[in-house]
Amino acid sequence: MATQPETTAAPTQPTRPRIRVSKVTLEGFKAFKEPFTFEIPPPLAADDPDVIVIGSSNGVGKTSLLEGICLGMLAQGRRHSVGTQDARRLIHTGAERALLQLDVVLGDESGALSAGAFPEGIRTGPPWEAYTDLIAARAREDSSGALGETLAGRSDNPLVAPPVLYFHSYRKVIPLPLELADIMGPRRPGRTERMSVFKFRVLRTLLAQSDLLEGAETPDVAADVLEQLDESLMEFAGAYRRKLQSGPDDANTLDLLVAQGAEAPSMLFDALSSGQKEIISTPFLVWQATRDFPSVVLIDEPELHLHQEWHDDFMRTLFQLAPQNQYIIATHSQRIARSVERDRLRVLKPQGSDR
Repeated sequence: MATQPETTAAPTQPTRPRIRVSKVTLEGFKAFKEPFTFEIPPPLAADDPDVIVIGSSNGVGKTSLLEGICLGMLAQGRRHSVGTQDARRLIHTGAERALLQLDVVLGDESGALSAGAFPEGIRTGPPWEAYTDLIAARAREDSSGALGETLAGRSDNPLVAPPVLYFHSYRKVIPLPLELADIMGPRRPGRTERMSVFKFRVLRTLLAQSDLLEGAETPDVAADVLEQLDESLMEFAGAYRRKLQSGPDDANTLDLLVAQGAEAPSMLFDALSSGQKEIISTPFLVWQATRDFPSVVLIDEPELHLHQEWHDDFMRTLFQLAPQNQYIIATHSQRIARSVERDRLRVLKPQGSDR
């Protein structure tokens, strides 16, 4: 039985046009030596979730497909760089270069985004004006993981950079406190990969709720965001949000405290299980980052750390909180696959195979 979005609270109406990838073409890119095309039709009904779930055996190319979409969408903005060595790692062994093209629908317009990985670095195709205008309008980049670090497998953080979010299969909530300078100031080179993007967004929102942070959310918006966080904490961890804690040896750091019961002692959010942190942090990040900026959300193994009974809950929560996004999901979970309609399922086969 497919999971459909619930109709509890009306989602925030996006202020920017919806975006979706309709076709991906790859050649020489990681797992795809030969030309490969993947089409993503829109949902049959306008109110159905715009989701495609991809399954396959290991090594066929699910992750490569997600990474190609991520690169194609972010390389155009030139705000995320990929170093020469990392660009070379994107090229299939034996290929001279990797090429990719995305066919994209943005509101009522259609266009193409193209990029290539070469031994000397990344090149992009002609800019698409509507898309260039969209990414120029997005908010200041914050603690999102860097594209090059993510594609090279060196980042624990998901990549949260509307109009694309990429939750890779090695993501985690980094179990370290955040320095005040990182929370309040502009992004500092070299700091991004040592701080949790989830904690960063929560702590900034807490400051915004008190109207203490210039350029952050308004107190009313911050209150809505924290209410959603509190609901997730209670549903999946039976936990209440508590006050912040400064570091034991460094008063210039802060960390997030919760309590599993109204009278229970406070503990670090990091003390929750990996599954609890995953089912709380990923939907929260998707909702907060895309509530007024519809995006393409790529999730590799949404079942990561989750008990099977939570697989359906994860998908239900995503569709309920943020129905304005397109979701492209790679999974090994049969329960994830059964949570969507059959026309939303695709199975990748090895190149050159008819199996």
